[in-house]
Amino acid sequence: MKIKLPGDGTAECPSTLLAAVRAAFPEWRGRKLRLEVAERLRMNDAWPDGGTWSDYALARLADGRVSPVPDLVSGGYAPDAMKWYRALASVEIPVGCAVLAHRRFCGRDVGVTITLRPENVAPALGTGG
Repeated sequence: MKIKLPGDGTAECPSTLLAAVRAAFPEWRGRKLRLEVAERLRMNDAWPDGGTWSDYALARLADGRVSPVPDLVSGGYAPDAMKWYRALASVEIPVGCAVLAHRRFCGRDVGVTITLRPENVAPALGTGG
């Protein structure tokens, strides 16, 4: 399966990343994968708003272990009515991890975005360092 790279390029998605995506989102049957590169991420679409939202997971690159992304801003203690608070801050992506986001727009699946720190791109894609 191909992954869209930043800019106009594509590459073959490594089996370890694809396995992490499938483990994080077993219901996902799509074919759209996109790579973003960033040190910080703003998760301002983590709850449905007009049919547009994303589900997030964290994948450890060393072994592919997947876990849900905690509410990193409030420590998980904010009541549901305060979820908007998460949108106000960006969080640092842990070194050696990828943030996976299954995105929906107006209720339709628009694919999975894999966000990696710059230093993790080459090792994760298997292109050296």
